[in-house]
Amino acid sequence: EIVYPYIPDPDGEDGGQASSSLAVFTRWISTVKLLQFDLATLAQREGGE
Repeated sequence: EIVYPYIPDPDGEDGGQASSSLAVFTRWISTVKLLQFDLATLAQREGGE
């Protein structure tokens, strides 16, 4: 199960749906990369002992 981070509604700040969607997409990708890094680090610790 994937829990998506809470992203505040950018209405009125961007003024463009495309740019706000891109910001959300970029933030989501960053979160996924962080999660993958954490999982890889944990796996290395478990298997490296």
